[in-house]
Amino acid sequence: MRNDANTTTCLVCGQRLVKNGRTAAGTQRWRCPDCGASSVRKRVDLVRRNQLREFLEWLHGKHSQHELGGASAARQLRRRTAWCWDIEPALGPVKTRHRVILVDGIYIGSWCSLIAVTEDLQVLAWQWCSTESSAAWSALLTRIPAPEVVVCVNRPGFDAASF
Repeated sequence: MRNDANTTTCLVCGQRLVKNGRTAAGTQRWRCPDCGASSVRKRVDLVRRNQLREFLEWLHGKHSQHELGGASAARQLRRRTAWCWDIEPALGPVKTRHRVILVDGIYIGSWCSLIAVTEDLQVLAWQWCSTESSAAWSALLTRIPAPEVVVCVNRPGFDAASF
């Protein structure tokens, strides 16, 4: 017996499923004409999208997890959205050459985040590092086409870095 819930065949007897109305939520219901087993297909992409939306609403909102519905609801939210913490945001390659870029570094705990932005404060690239070294600055700057002007506060290691 297969464990795939989104199959077009019955998981009990293997016969082809036929449409059988909709659930109260509007999801298509499927039924086996031989054994009568009923099922619905779950769209993992839609489930994940809704979980991510719920996670981001909590993350950017002002309420704690407990305030959203008590201890039980907080545990359920953490369980449903635990995978969201593993998402690593990524920026696409920078192809446009900007006249001026601004670069800076900020320490967050024991890590440092180097960031490069345009004049309009649009993020071009960032780099995590343990300290502001020339290697870290070079790793950031090599992902950006060389601008005419780089605006930077006196940052350690920046002078030795190159595009």
